[in-house]
Amino acid sequence: MVTEDIPGKEARASAYDKALKAYGAAIAVGDTAAESEADTALQSILGESDRSRGKDLARTAAIAKLEQEVVEIDQRLEQCGQALEATHKELLTAILYKRAEQLRSNADELVTAAKRYQEVIQALGIPSCLQSIQIPLPPTHQQDRIKYIGVHTISPGATKPTVEELLAA
Repeated sequence: MVTEDIPGKEARASAYDKALKAYGAAIAVGDTAAESEADTALQSILGESDRSRGKDLARTAAIAKLEQEVVEIDQRLEQCGQALEATHKELLTAILYKRAEQLRSNADELVTAAKRYQEVIQALGIPSCLQSIQIPLPPTHQQDRIKYIGVHTISPGATKPTVEELLAA
């Protein structure tokens, strides 16, 4: 029975592992020159049957590495998609609040015009068509509850303005 030199066997196994890893890495990145160098290194270490088995193992390792990278890319794409969706929702919420603020700003002009109208109606002593007004205004990021424009909001007050004051307003 012939026994191999253990240090020689370990050195050969180490060289084989290095050459196999280099071959797999070359395949994974598509570097044909490095693949050829690693193949030459494998050939110098192994016999023909071992070479084809080594190449198969290297290809399998490269495929496994690429499959893992694909899974990682899919995970990153999923995370990016979720982040994009969250950002999209935040943007829409900001737009909603901006529109609500614009609506409330325009409602202030409506209240001013309605008060002036109510003053004239009151001065004439006729019933107002605005007695049942109820306009909801949406919440904004500064005001988190719905505000209503109602008859109490547009009421001109107890004092009757003069014709000159009504003309000036």
